[in-house]
Amino acid sequence: MTDRLTRHEPAGDWLYGLDMSIHPAWRGRGGARLAGLRANPTLTPQQKIGFRPLALIPDYLDDPVCGNFGVLLRLDAGQEV
Repeated sequence: MTDRLTRHEPAGDWLYGLDMSIHPAWRGRGGARLAGLRANPTLTPQQKIGFRPLALIPDYLDDPVCGNFGVLLRLDAGQEV
């Protein structure tokens, strides 16, 4: 996706909608229903102290359970943990 939803004008004249879809191979697995409710023993505690996931990193490690993906995390320098 080349366009990103990075601009917001509270006093603007338009209300935009967003249509999301899921890859056919992943449909029916509850991703849309449960996306914010899933927990991960490593990532969830990091998010609770302020780390924010920014991107997936393909082929980061050799672990078929996670599809060999890693997660790029960000913690702002002024963030208290």
